[in-house]
Amino acid sequence: MSCSIFLLPLELLVIPITLPIEIAKEIAAEKRQTRSLERIKETESKLEKQKNTTTKEAPTIFTDYGILFETLDEYGAHPFSIGNGNIKCSIDNCDIEFIFTDNQYYVRLNEDNYHLVEKYLSNIYDSYRKNVQENTYNKIKENLKSNHMKIEKEEILEDDSIVLTVNV
Repeated sequence: MSCSIFLLPLELLVIPITLPIEIAKEIAAEKRQTRSLERIKETESKLEKQKNTTTKEAPTIFTDYGILFETLDEYGAHPFSIGNGNIKCSIDNCDIEFIFTDNQYYVRLNEDNYHLVEKYLSNIYDSYRKNVQENTYNKIKENLKSNHMKIEKEEILEDDSIVLTVNV
């Protein structure tokens, strides 16, 4: 019996043919982690509305400390923790703080620097999305392996979606 799992860039789509209940529960747990991807669209919409105004603090798509920290480090922003799940870094000599409030991060910076950093945030958003997808993909593979399930086929689609066919 086979099962196909689709990892889309902005959401996780699981199409089970027939799964034991415990496997379905584990896959559902992984799906909950990807809910941050749904918040990405909402936050991007909020940011688009705020583009015409400068602000000292703006919402971001980021919800996971570890993935955000890793993404900033990969980008060369030299992040460091400033406590309470908050992160500070520097891009082009502009200090940026990511403040965790209400289950998401807000970017805080000098109003004069907002237009300079905005272009970098777009690149960081793209990298963050990819890191969330990679993290989710790896956790699904680990769970399948721990449940002695074998991936029959892996396919990466043109839109960077990942399709896993699993033998159950």
